[in-house]
Amino acid sequence: MDGSDKLPALVIGKAKNPRAFKRTKTLPVCYSSNKKAWMTSALFEEWLKKLDRQMVTQEREIAMVVYNCPAHPKVEDLKAIELIFLPPNTTRILQPCDQGIIKSLKHIYRKLMVRSYLLHVEEQIKGRRKDEVYTVNILDALYRIKEAWSNGFKRLVIKTQENFNTSIKCYARH
Repeated sequence: MDGSDKLPALVIGKAKNPRAFKRTKTLPVCYSSNKKAWMTSALFEEWLKKLDRQMVTQEREIAMVVYNCPAHPKVEDLKAIELIFLPPNTTRILQPCDQGIIKSLKHIYRKLMVRSYLLHVEEQIKGRRKDEVYTVNILDALYRIKEAWSNGFKRLVIKTQENFNTSIKCYARH
């Protein structure tokens, strides 16, 4: 694993069809919704089965490490994906996302948002923009998430993989 082969980000929102999506044919990331914008077992199963079909089409087999929680049920009939559930009470230690991926993604995303805002202000100062208020809709945010997920992330994934391997070795000793 070198960090270059990532799945598209999955964003879960509250609105099923946000107004910002009206004239958009394709979204920059995978988007789903529910009332609380949380991962649910039904959403996870739907996403996982779609991924399994993609892996079968690509003639690939993968193992996926997941939290042992109600939102991640055991999904039957997967052909190309093996789910590996973390033992109870080890998520904080072993889960790769808890070792910095989410924190770093948020950091990169926020940096992109600030940069966008500063560009807007600069355009106003130079007289190229008349609108006074800087606004961001959900589609803008999804493009920033895609950019954050796509760029500057490779080294982090490599480091996280190294930390994960070390954590497994330490856990196995106990």
